[in-house]
Amino acid sequence: MNLLNLTKFRNVIPPTAIKDNTAFVSTVLDKQTDIPTDCKGVLFSVALGATDIAMAVLRVQQSDTLSTATALGGTPTTVVDAATKPSADNDNGIALIYVPISAWTEQYLQLQATAGNGDAGTFMSAIAIFDHPGVSEATAASLGAITLDVA
Repeated sequence: MNLLNLTKFRNVIPPTAIKDNTAFVSTVLDKQTDIPTDCKGVLFSVALGATDIAMAVLRVQQSDTLSTATALGGTPTTVVDAATKPSADNDNGIALIYVPISAWTEQYLQLQATAGNGDAGTFMSAIAIFDHPGVSEATAASLGAITLDVA
């Protein structure tokens, strides 16, 4: 069986203009409608272009309330906060954040990213990969990434 057939992809932060000291717009994921059968977790793959300073925010939050398709409502809680934020040394790298389904306890989940306050800013995009086999035993290096944070 090809496990890729069980994998679902979702564009959560489409490519956009470079941002400096500003949040990226990110699509909220819905546990009731977005998760494929037997999904083990969600891997957020953050593709970096140019960045001139460490990102101010790179985390995943959840809530049982939705304000809009791009904003959590209520009082969101952090599922995982990237231990090391991508910085000026990480141009063209990939940062990964993995959220096992067991850590996603509320209905809505969102990757949140804010560019640091530098001279030029950060260019990035991100996709969510709904994963059947799970990557909780993987390392950043084995996945070809600069960082891997697991909830």
